[in-house]
Amino acid sequence: FDRMYLLSIFFLICAGQVFSEDNDNVTSYTPRGIYLPFTHTNLKLQDPIIRKDLILGLKIINGHEAKVGQFPYLVGLGIFLKHRSFFCGGTLIGPTTILTAAHCVQGAEDIKVFLGFFNIMEFEEPGSYVTFVGPANIKSHPQYNGSVYYNDIAIIQLDEVIQLSDTIQTIALPKQAVTVDNSSAFVISGWGKIKDNSQPITDKKHYYSIYGQDYSSCSAYYKTEASYDTYSNHICTNGAGGVGPCRGDSGGPLVQVNSDGSSTMVGLISLGIGSCEVGAPSLYTDMSKFRDWVIANSDYTD
Repeated sequence: FDRMYLLSIFFLICAGQVFSEDNDNVTSYTPRGIYLPFTHTNLKLQDPIIRKDLILGLKIINGHEAKVGQFPYLVGLGIFLKHRSFFCGGTLIGPTTILTAAHCVQGAEDIKVFLGFFNIMEFEEPGSYVTFVGPANIKSHPQYNGSVYYNDIAIIQLDEVIQLSDTIQTIALPKQAVTVDNSSAFVISGWGKIKDNSQPITDKKHYYSIYGQDYSSCSAYYKTEASYDTYSNHICTNGAGGVGPCRGDSGGPLVQVNSDGSSTMVGLISLGIGSCEVGAPSLYTDMSKFRDWVIANSDYTD
């Protein structure tokens, strides 16, 4: 298919009225995905009302606008199921390998992969690239449990080698166990929501610096507020002040900036409790626990 056609179809779908299967009750746990209806494909992208809806879209809660070329490992994923579509984040870790959340790709029939984008509305943005994959390219963790989002990680294997550039780069995985406490500093990035009741995705990439939360207090919070048992392969960030990932950010990276200026993907955005704005901690798949599985099933090398 023509590149412009693929992008046009995806954003026409995004222009439809949003619905979500997520329960916004604070006592429920919620995957950080944003579901969009598979309708309204006959609308014209040039329609000013549609363009306004998209341009006024959303981002990471209380996030900052990124710079062009910043977070070049971040990937956008337009995921098409039989009767609906939705948007998630992903991370490029090898020339043909993207990591995302397993809950993002269950039942996917087609995935549009957006690499090197800053403004995802700019169809011909310099340094950007779009490709697509089918179900045969997706490998969820064999012990993924969708009812509780256990082992929430999947590999997307591309059919082509991606040419790296200033706007498209890979990121390293941790070589040892990740230690997270209340002083641990991380960065999250994506095109997800900024408010619970707003439009599905933002046009421009956003990011936020966020702190970790110790596992014991995070686990206790989820048990008390949602009757949800966290797992040892989860790590947690503090949502104080209403900051953190939201729907549309699922599958994106939790990144630690090292003392030498390099970056490491330590976590993968998975889920949170109800509203994104209540200041609840968010849960991530701990990448140090899945390093061996990723290496065995991809082209990733240190």
